[in-house]
Amino acid sequence: MVKIFSDAEGLAQASARLFVEQSQRSIERSGKFRVVLSGGNTPVLTYHLLAAGTFRNQVDWSRVHIFWSDERCVPPADERSNYGMVQRVLLSYVGIPETQIFPIIGAQNPEAAATEYESMLRKYFGNGPAQFDLVYLGLGDDGHTASLFPGSAGLLEKERWVTVGQRGPEGPARITLTTEILNRTEMAVFLVSGEKKSEILNRVLTAKEPDPSLPAGWIQPLGGELIWFVDLSASVQLKGST
Repeated sequence: MVKIFSDAEGLAQASARLFVEQSQRSIERSGKFRVVLSGGNTPVLTYHLLAAGTFRNQVDWSRVHIFWSDERCVPPADERSNYGMVQRVLLSYVGIPETQIFPIIGAQNPEAAATEYESMLRKYFGNGPAQFDLVYLGLGDDGHTASLFPGSAGLLEKERWVTVGQRGPEGPARITLTTEILNRTEMAVFLVSGEKKSEILNRVLTAKEPDPSLPAGWIQPLGGELIWFVDLSASVQLKGST
């Protein structure tokens, strides 16, 4: 399903509203809300909205469990840290117990960080099936999502839940959830904004089958729902989407 909004503000409003609604449904059903957050620029406005005013007051934050889709191997205080960004714009304003916040500790050996996060996830879910209630994702202009880049081994990985990704030879290594675990969710929502994303968005949505050069197209929740929240400028190459 593709939902198009007039601008980034409208997209963020809808995204925050969905967070509230899904949290209420999940808490009523199971007593907790397990959500995977993404980094990048597009979700920042959503997190700001959730942290203030009307949206914040509609969420039982004491029942929210926060995870991350990926992280750069940098300290939390680094401006490139996804955890650091969420901490600054959202977590510092809401009352989530520390024991229910599960950041990826990127400031260490990448393989060790990936192994540690996977061990934590497996311990968290225990003997029950791994299942998130909501996963937020973004779309890179090269078709990547989380830190699953074109040709990434994490696309085909069936055993590991967390692996190491790298965007070219420069920049820090990244820790990322694999498609195996990202697809274990009741709902996955892509947030896509800006005209520079229009071409790659069209390619992902019109691909006939999973393409290793378009990692975002590999997100297909198992028994769950896939939704694309897109602003008008990002949708200019789409046809017939509602």
